[in-house]
Amino acid sequence: MEETIMYRGRPIKIMYDEFGLNPRKEYDNIGTIAYKHSRYDLGEEEISDPIDFLNDLLDEPIPNDCIEYSNDFLSAMEARVDIEGKYAILPLYLYDHSGLSISTGSFRGRAVHAEWDSGQVGYIYAHIDNAKKEFGKSYIEKHGGEKEALIAFLEGEIEEYDKCLRGECYYFEAGGETLGGYLGSDHRESGLLDEAESHIDWEIKAEMKERFDKVKAFIKNNVPLSYRVLPKLV
Repeated sequence: MEETIMYRGRPIKIMYDEFGLNPRKEYDNIGTIAYKHSRYDLGEEEISDPIDFLNDLLDEPIPNDCIEYSNDFLSAMEARVDIEGKYAILPLYLYDHSGLSISTGSFRGRAVHAEWDSGQVGYIYAHIDNAKKEFGKSYIEKHGGEKEALIAFLEGEIEEYDKCLRGECYYFEAGGETLGGYLGSDHRESGLLDEAESHIDWEIKAEMKERFDKVKAFIKNNVPLSYRVLPKLV
């Protein structure tokens, strides 16, 4: 796929990048994805059972002989981890239907055949101490607290990862440069267009400087008008 956008009379070519970056491998993430899936490598921590995983996050883990492996017990464990407040944690759902998509919310009711082709595959979580280490006071206050700030950030990490899984990876050619690593089909939001336009701005500025320097040299050396040939703008 190739798309061409004109800027200041010059083309920005935007192309699909089949070797696009994976933000879970190439970004410094705050959150850790803990997942269970038989076919896909979805994150940093593969778990054998979500209940056992959640139990390990508790200050006082529940004895094994008191654990019940059921959906109700799982919900209770999620609530207990949330109440203890040591971790910001969100469930992760995978939609596997003619491609992959990942989200912190269920796909049921918003995706075709989601009742068969989607389900919870794990969690993304981060210790609450990361809020003070990673965020400024204004960011924390904006979101209403440390835990809320972490949750908002984790949601953003999954949104970026989802773009990668859906294949929304792009690179551009503009201003004599080729650069990739952009995620998302909104090229303004991803920063692709801003970067491409800046390269064209620089290219035009360099060409104009070359023409100006040439004119100065003509005048200084008294070159006749008929011999004054300026470099062409691209």
